[in-house]
Amino acid sequence: MRSLEQTRNFIASQGKILLKVDVTEKINLVTKDPTEEVVTQEELLNLFNTNAHPKHYIGLEISGFLHLGSLILTGFKINDFIKAGVKCTVFLADWHTYINNKLGGDWDKIKMVSKYYADAFKLFCPGVEIVGGSDLYESRKDYWMDLVKFAKNMSLDRTMRSLTIMGRSADKDKIELGQLFYPPMQAVDIHSMDLDIVHAGMDQRKIHMLVRENISQDEVEGAGSSPSPHTCRPGRARGCN
Repeated sequence: MRSLEQTRNFIASQGKILLKVDVTEKINLVTKDPTEEVVTQEELLNLFNTNAHPKHYIGLEISGFLHLGSLILTGFKINDFIKAGVKCTVFLADWHTYINNKLGGDWDKIKMVSKYYADAFKLFCPGVEIVGGSDLYESRKDYWMDLVKFAKNMSLDRTMRSLTIMGRSADKDKIELGQLFYPPMQAVDIHSMDLDIVHAGMDQRKIHMLVRENISQDEVEGAGSSPSPHTCRPGRARGCN
C-alpha cells in the first residue's frame, strides 16, 4: 500500500491522464487528516475521474451520547467528502447495535437514540443522508438472501477473527451465536447500498478487505472495487474506535 504522501505524488505524476478540473482538490479533501489510508489510491483517482458524485457511507452503532470522536471528528471528515461532491450517508446500524448488546439491547432505547444521532448529524453535516439499518433491510427484499450467500464464503475461523470490528475478542466461549452475523451483515450492508466509497475506522479494515476478496462484480455491483478511506478516531462506535 502507498502512504498518503505517495498517493499525492502519484496523482501529481499522472500528467498523461486527463484529469477533470477539480479532481486533485477532491483527492486532497478525501485524503487530508484524519484519513490514514485509502484502499486503493488508483481506484479513488479513477472514481473521481469517472463519477462526479460518488456514493459514500459510514456506519455507526447506536451506543450512547455522541462526543468528540463520534460526531465532531467524524462530522468534519464527512463534510470533507461533501465538499468533494460526494453523496454522503450515515448508516445508523440499529440491528448491529442490538446484536452487540449496546444500550442493553433495548429496542425502545435504540430507536430513541437513533433519532438523536440522525438529528445531530443532519445539523452538523448539512446534505448528509441518514439511513437506518431496519429501513434498509425492510426495503431490500434480497438482503437476507445476499447475507446467506456471503456467509457461505466466510469460514468460521475468519468470522471469529473479524469480531474485532465490534470490539469483541475471538474467545468462542464469550461469543453469542447471533454475534457471528455481525461481520457478514456489515459486508452485505455495503453491497445493498450500492456504494462507491466506504469510510470507516482502521478497526474496520478486516471486513472491508473481506468484501473486496469475496464479493465479485458479478455478485455485488460496485462493492468489489470500492475505494475505502480509513481513519482513526477516538470513540466506541461502529466505524470509529
